[in-house]
Amino acid sequence: MKIILVIYICSVVGSSCANPIQIEPPYKDSFDCHVDGYKKSVDLLEEMGRDEVNKYEIYTKFTCEKLLET
Repeated sequence: MKIILVIYICSVVGSSCANPIQIEPPYKDSFDCHVDGYKKSVDLLEEMGRDEVNKYEIYTKFTCEKLLET
């Protein structure tokens, strides 16, 4: 089974989320996907910077979705 990480960047101030970001390549299992989801969320917040995150009250959320294999 392959699993894809999908990260959402959202703003409390804007009451919305940007288009989801799919992270490639797929993961081999749910554990690896979830651990990397937290790591990549931190990376994204740090990349945006303290001022942007605080100004727009930005947060991330993510899902690990099973890919249907044919």
